[in-house]
Amino acid sequence: MNYNVIITKKKMKNLIIKITDEGEVKVSAPKYLTNKEIQEFISQKKEWIEERLTHIQNKIKTSSFTLESNNIAYLLGEKFTINVVFSSREDVDIYSKEKIIMIFCNGNTSSDRRKEIFENYMKNKLWTILVNLNEKFSLMTGHVPAQIKIRNMKTLWGSCNIKKKTITYNYKLIEKPIEAIEYVVLHEISHIPFPHHQKEFWDYIESFMPDWKARKNLLKK
Repeated sequence: MNYNVIITKKKMKNLIIKITDEGEVKVSAPKYLTNKEIQEFISQKKEWIEERLTHIQNKIKTSSFTLESNNIAYLLGEKFTINVVFSSREDVDIYSKEKIIMIFCNGNTSSDRRKEIFENYMKNKLWTILVNLNEKFSLMTGHVPAQIKIRNMKTLWGSCNIKKKTITYNYKLIEKPIEAIEYVVLHEISHIPFPHHQKEFWDYIESFMPDWKARKNLLKK
């Protein structure tokens, strides 16, 4: 199981691990402990961490979102109304000015197939955005992912496999404003030189994106 660990050093006596409802692993550690000692402690708690993350994922209910006319969907932070049109073609058209998403499909198309048509379109749209943003921030930082992927993720907006330099992004990012997507891309690319969440990692992000905290908060809305 892949997960990120946020480490914060404080003036305290004991080392504490907390798993948030959003699936974040937060570690508060005494200032006198070395990074090696903290990592050893995290390794010892690996089984417990993974059990807790699995429990949180299981608590998340399956989305009740259905693709019917007049339902609502979000695209890049904007609210759109869905309009299902029975047609001989299977496609999606976006009318940004009118804030309408048109889904074209056969009258006998199942709800699962409608969802597949919709998600394929959105994933392709997100893919184009991510390719451009990864190129932008790779040029900016000098760190280039070996590969990027998109998949449905329940608790993370993105994850970086440090050894393989592979970054995986959450399909649901397509719902968020472009400023939030930019933050996630920079965040994951920054894990290539800094495979942790210590102060130097956040300082590195801030050097390229001073308003990263405001962008991060957009993910929660």
